[in-house]
Amino acid sequence: MDSRKKLIYVIIICIISVSLVSIYLIYSAKSGIPPINSAKTTRISIEASPKIVMGDLNDLSIKGLLTTDDAVMPKENLQIILEQIRLDENQTIEKHLVAGNRTTDQNGCFYFNDWNNGLIEKMLKEIPQSDTNIFLSFRTIFNGTDDLLSSSNITEIQYSPIVVPVIRTPINLILANNTSLLQDIVLKRGESYDFSLLVSKGGMLSNQDEKVLKLDVKGFPCGVAFTIDNNVANLTAQDQVTTHMQISVDKQTEPGEYYYFIIGNNRTLKEAKLIIE
Repeated sequence: MDSRKKLIYVIIICIISVSLVSIYLIYSAKSGIPPINSAKTTRISIEASPKIVMGDLNDLSIKGLLTTDDAVMPKENLQIILEQIRLDENQTIEKHLVAGNRTTDQNGCFYFNDWNNGLIEKMLKEIPQSDTNIFLSFRTIFNGTDDLLSSSNITEIQYSPIVVPVIRTPINLILANNTSLLQDIVLKRGESYDFSLLVSKGGMLSNQDEKVLKLDVKGFPCGVAFTIDNNVANLTAQDQVTTHMQISVDKQTEPGEYYYFIIGNNRTLKEAKLIIE
């Protein structure tokens, strides 16, 4: 075959290829079928609170966000599974027990705290009580759609089947509103609130990590936002520090009871219930 014929064949193949692609694109546009490779990459960001759990999982929550490169993904279904158990001696037990399912809200957020699962409760009871340093890995899975690629992410907590006392210098934290001291917080959807945080020494603090505390809050559900006016409590030269925390609750926040944690340098200073009405 001479070079002229080869060139003709190449031109014919190119014309046929372009025609087929054009036909597919026109058909896709009319039928609503997405073009090849048009599905968007998704990502799941997740965080478990608290990081150390003792006795049972009642106060554990997993919160996260499903996104693409340029948007949040509302009303998408996710599955949370207990994937594996890692023991002290680096022995890993694969489990793949389904904890439950969640649907992302209008902002792509999801929150899971329903541990009333017979399989997981039974599995936790089977862990020897002598193993006080056990790590549970939970995976959140999005199976994808025609327009969105699947994705998953994993988070790990430290779990002890028995409650182990932690002895250290106490740091006191008091939460208050304008009228009273508070333990649990009761909030209404669509409202905003202002609280005082009083952080004080409960004894001699031995190191700088205890004296200067970066304050944070974990465990709030989707739709509950907070800010802390001054999130650094410096107890180096004073016995107590007062700051303020503002909380706002979206109208579409799911009512219910939640556990929240006020943290100082990753140390839990206060644990209590948040009730959304």
